Amino acid sequence: MPGLQERAAAMRSRLQRLDDQLDRLARSRDALADYIDAAERMGGRTHPPFDDAGPEPVPAA
Repeated sequence: MPGLQERAAAMRSRLQRLDDQLDRLARSRDALADYIDAAERMGGRTHPPFDDAGPEPVPAA
């Protein structure tokens, strides 16, 4: 059975992975919001690469 030090290290590692995921999600969200804003300003013109995209989100890897 792992000791307190090992468990704390494992929890710190998990916390860092969660922080990294949150950072990536925040950057993705900001980029998507910027893209949507730009697309709305362009009006009816095309919006590559999302012209053929479906309405369903793609799950994160």
